Amino acid sequence: MKRLTFVLAALVMLVAVGQLPGQTVSLVADLYPGYIDGRPYGSRPGALTVFNDELYFRAWDGLHSNHLWKTDGTNTVRVADINTDRETRGGNGKLTVFDGAVYFAADNGNTGWELWKSDGTSTVQLADIRPGSRGSFPFGFTPLKGEVYFGAFDIDSGTE
Repeated sequence: MKRLTFVLAALVMLVAVGQLPGQTVSLVADLYPGYIDGRPYGSRPGALTVFNDELYFRAWDGLHSNHLWKTDGTNTVRVADINTDRETRGGNGKLTVFDGAVYFAADNGNTGWELWKSDGTSTVQLADIRPGSRGSFPFGFTPLKGEVYFGAFDIDSGTE
């Protein structure tokens, strides 16, 4: 019998996967076991991406904003605490694997949403495209011929 695993998946995902014949579903990690207003909240994982035989994703644990996490199916850890502001949510944009790292947009609370990368042990901001706290909101990371292409907002050019 095949075994499917999930990281606090939404009910819709659980229903869809649970209907596959001959398969079981199991919880890998309960990142946010708490309740809000008497209802289970969940970690709302997104942008699930495989890198170096681990599953990288964005999730919220109730203490930290929507951060980068990884799991090997047994151990689940937060890769980096980019912004300690508990109320900063969002950033469910995709994660893109390229040249030994995961590329993504994140907001550290100082430069706004900008370009970041992580190799799983070190996470760094690569550029502050729109200086100041408003950010450039990079999106659409796409590897092509040894480079990563993406769109972003620049005060002089707009969104390009």
